Amino acid sequence: MKRIRNITVENIIGGRASYAPTDEIHKKILPCLTVGQVIHGSMGIALDGEEMISAGEMCVFIAPAGKLQKLMHVPGEDGIFKAHWAFLDVMVDGAPMGDVLTLPTVLPRASSGQIYAAIRAMCEETILSRRYIAAYRMLDTLMAHATAHEPEEETRTAIRRFVKANFDRRIGADEIAAALGCSAPQVFRYTNRYFGMSPANYVNHVRLSHAAWQLEQTDAPVRSIALSVGFEDMPYFTKLFKKTFLLPPGEYRERRLRMDNGRV
Repeated sequence: MKRIRNITVENIIGGRASYAPTDEIHKKILPCLTVGQVIHGSMGIALDGEEMISAGEMCVFIAPAGKLQKLMHVPGEDGIFKAHWAFLDVMVDGAPMGDVLTLPTVLPRASSGQIYAAIRAMCEETILSRRYIAAYRMLDTLMAHATAHEPEEETRTAIRRFVKANFDRRIGADEIAAALGCSAPQVFRYTNRYFGMSPANYVNHVRLSHAAWQLEQTDAPVRSIALSVGFEDMPYFTKLFKKTFLLPPGEYRERRLRMDNGRV
């Protein structure tokens, strides 16, 4: 693997779930790295339309920032599913970790103990420095299973960074083209090649990931969230959100609140 010179971690959030699931499929896109672990029961996870992988008790699953997650939570014999996780922004040599390294969707079981201790610390530690120590220890374990990408083309990186910095305002192919110094038709070719979607759909993909994050992590009104991520038309926002996540925004938040974030 190419020598890595710098790794930074920001915005560490630990979370837990303990609830009685149904057979419903959960879908989400989050703008951060997710490292989760099943504590009781099992789950299925698929990223960006890939085949679903099963994860049993104590298995660790990983979802890079911006990946569409398809999840199914399966309860144990008592009807309860339990898990805990960490959300964090990880930059490797100045780029999001998922742009530089490939991680397995499910880690080997031998790593379960180290990840369990790290996530638990990120959920429970009140001293910030200790939470960061736990995060870097977890990354040390993840890096042992990572493989390097081929160097990402500069154009793809430029598009990702421009959209990330400007998704909350009106932008499309013309604005991306102006930032890249190319034509709008070229932008259509680039986004189709790199992301498998049109410029408008890619911008909305990023917007929806930030909307889902706010619905999970804040109590801000849905309309305020929609406006903050660049959607001025509420019916259109609701339609896109439901198409992507299978639930309208309000129900998406309610489902999250039904998960008891108690001790697991």
